[in-house]
Amino acid sequence: MTFLQPFILWGLPLVMLPVIIHLINRMRHRPRQWAAMQFLLAATRSSTSHSKIKNWLILAMRILAVLLLLLFLSRPLVGGWLGWAMAAAPDAILLLVDRSASMDSRVAGTDESRREYALKLIASAAGEFENNSHLILIDSATRKPETVSVASLAELPGTQPTDTAADIPAMLQAALDWLIENEAGTAEVWIASDLQSSNWLPGDSRWEALVTAFDSLPQKVRIRLLATTQDSPPNTSISVSELARVQSGETGEVRLVVDLKRSEATADTAAITRTLNGIATEFETRVNGQSTRWRHRVEVGDQSGGWGKLELPADGNPRDNVTYYRYSDDHPPAGLVITESALGPLWQAAASVADTSGRK
Repeated sequence: MTFLQPFILWGLPLVMLPVIIHLINRMRHRPRQWAAMQFLLAATRSSTSHSKIKNWLILAMRILAVLLLLLFLSRPLVGGWLGWAMAAAPDAILLLVDRSASMDSRVAGTDESRREYALKLIASAAGEFENNSHLILIDSATRKPETVSVASLAELPGTQPTDTAADIPAMLQAALDWLIENEAGTAEVWIASDLQSSNWLPGDSRWEALVTAFDSLPQKVRIRLLATTQDSPPNTSISVSELARVQSGETGEVRLVVDLKRSEATADTAAITRTLNGIATEFETRVNGQSTRWRHRVEVGDQSGGWGKLELPADGNPRDNVTYYRYSDDHPPAGLVITESALGPLWQAAASVADTSGRK
């Protein structure tokens, strides 16, 4: 048996405190023989023996109470069959939610994304533990632990979709740090992910250190995996990997290198909507296999700068159907604000720079 607070076990000699108090009282009240009262003692001998048994039981209960108090404060961890038989709700449940772009792929036959499906399962499973366990959310974007409730889980900023990638080893490290800093007792780690290798990084050297660190914890930590690997409708993603603004005389053009990736390795055409400074144009391009690098040129005349986007039709994952870009012949962009909110102009003003001396 292991203990989370083993130094408290140094107080085990205190279990003898009730015995010491009992002996002190016996020394203070020593019995004396009195001949005139011997007949009364003989008459009550039976009740006296019962009284002694009662006193010994009271003394034993006092010793047991002190012993149980010390064991409770030392926080023992019971393993094996006894731990299984006495198992209750864990002290803490750490919810590791993968918010990468791939988690917003639709589950085939439903209108739910894999992320939404995972959150529903987590809320359903965690409901029975909410009154007895602390629910700690660690999302893939911020990796900052926060205490949550089941009712608000789906509405929290930390469970909303993102266009980022996940780093599962870093999320597990954040969970490990929380367990150590908060000296949690029994704990479970629930991981909701679609098992993308780009997020799990199976060849990363951190995995070995994580396994060793979790095994060295004084408490047993169970790790449960909620794999959202259901079939999804076909999906195509688009992203701009390279951009160049080229000026030749009075003719200027923007040269784009665009990556198109598909979930199915089929030769087909992809319909693309190109928006340049608010003007939309539709065209098609050939896609071979699962990955295609497409080079595209856009004439911009003498425009010194502008913006554009490339958009695909709706498919299995709406998060990777649009890619934005900005071009300029003065300087490379230091940042780009993309928003549909009325606060967009305020964000742009806050991100603007009076001169170009600080641009990178």
